[in-house]
Amino acid sequence: MQRFVIATLFSMALFMTAPAFAQSVHAIVFNDSKASTNEVDVKVGDVVSFYHMDPEEAHQLYSTDKDHQFDVKHIFQNGDHFDIQITSPGSFDILCHAMPHMKITVNATE
Repeated sequence: MQRFVIATLFSMALFMTAPAFAQSVHAIVFNDSKASTNEVDVKVGDVVSFYHMDPEEAHQLYSTDKDHQFDVKHIFQNGDHFDIQITSPGSFDILCHAMPHMKITVNATE
């Protein structure tokens, strides 16, 4: 069942990008105490969607980058998700309060 949900989320992210929209959606799924990728290349205007599918671990994500600062203070529950829109070019890291070894690098271009 869990594999089906993950496959469905990835399919949704792929089909959400249509020529009529100026943005793409990049899905990152948390499962088995890790993220589905540790680096993502995006364009300004794109959305990065984080999906929590990890029944064993909590993930509390944040970024201290001045242009992409956020801090998800609540503990993710299995099935939760949130989005960030990329507003400027540059590279920045997304870290996790609950899992200090976890890091996702976002590389944003115009």
